[in-house]
Amino acid sequence: MIPTDKDLWFLPLGGCGEIGMNLNLFGHNGSWLMVDCGITFEDSVTSRTGNRVEMPDPLFIANRHEALAGIIATHAHEDHIGALPHLWEQLRCPIYTTPFTRNVVARKFAQAGIRAPLVTVHPGETIEIGPFKVTWVPITHSTPETNGLLIDTPAGRVLHTADWKVDPAPVVGEPIQPKLFQSIGDRGVGRLSVIRRMHRSRVVRRRSLHFSMVCSRQCRRVLSALWSLASRATWRGSKPSATSLMWQDAILAC
Repeated sequence: MIPTDKDLWFLPLGGCGEIGMNLNLFGHNGSWLMVDCGITFEDSVTSRTGNRVEMPDPLFIANRHEALAGIIATHAHEDHIGALPHLWEQLRCPIYTTPFTRNVVARKFAQAGIRAPLVTVHPGETIEIGPFKVTWVPITHSTPETNGLLIDTPAGRVLHTADWKVDPAPVVGEPIQPKLFQSIGDRGVGRLSVIRRMHRSRVVRRRSLHFSMVCSRQCRRVLSALWSLASRATWRGSKPSATSLMWQDAILAC
């Protein structure tokens, strides 16, 4: 299972269809790029052992670690970085992230007695990781320096947002930049990968309307997969509606 120079693969090993434990792979031209490596907690209702920490199964990429060009941590929440000190010995490649997240990860590694190469990347910076050209796209969330990733290859371009919210006046970090995402949409996005979580219907509307700007001109189709923690969410035409409590994971493919 080796991606060719004509392929751009997306392979989630954790975090899609579940809460937490994010670990996503992008494959191109014989190489893999990992985005996030987090933990989750065992269901306290069904568990007999308490809230045990759970991690993704890295066997697929651990068996191909020589083809793993790097790991990117999008932000410092545990469901995106918590498994790094536990799984890095199986992966053994550089970790790329912004200064705040780097400090959090460095402390975890120091506590575990692990020395791993940590590469600092600043929001808005573009670097090449193997065959992947990656731009860190600032996005609002509840922890500093959260970034989406514009992943560019000759086979296609992906915008991977990680966790996000549309907030013009966030408590932490810079406000959302609609024109930045509009410009990404204008340049064309082959696939748009969105992993998102929502609590209120008004937030669903704000987020979906914002990302409609990205897809407004270049996307021929949008596929959205929804699920809720406490209730059901529905989409009517181009306008989403949802009950007041929900979690949503979505992958929008253009």
